[in-house]
Amino acid sequence: MESVTAAGPASQRIILTCEVDGVTTEGFALRREYSSAERIARAAKIFGILFFIGIGTIVVPLLHFILPPLFWLAATVLGTTTWLETSEVLSGEIACPNCKHLNLFVREAEEWPKVQRCGGCSFTLSIKPVPQA
Repeated sequence: MESVTAAGPASQRIILTCEVDGVTTEGFALRREYSSAERIARAAKIFGILFFIGIGTIVVPLLHFILPPLFWLAATVLGTTTWLETSEVLSGEIACPNCKHLNLFVREAEEWPKVQRCGGCSFTLSIKPVPQA
């Protein structure tokens, strides 16, 4: 994995592969690791927003028995799942092995294998990183 500075601090370019019916194509993705401080800040932001919305819903008549606990539960679950994300895919692309349509990746949490529909032929693509030696 090589470092790339154009996409941001400490981003890495990884090679991806996708196989459909014995035909394999290669592509790439730019990824970056979150620092511990970034992970905590992202989780605290999600938790704080939902927690304070829960406090704000206390004044809603009748629904104040249901809404605050639901928002506080959502704050806990979403804050924890956000904290568990250790890296993200910044961008990337890979050609469909079936129709050669170029499929782009948007910024999202890194999770492999990535399952995506081809924009050209609607095949379901299973995209995996190539193991680095």
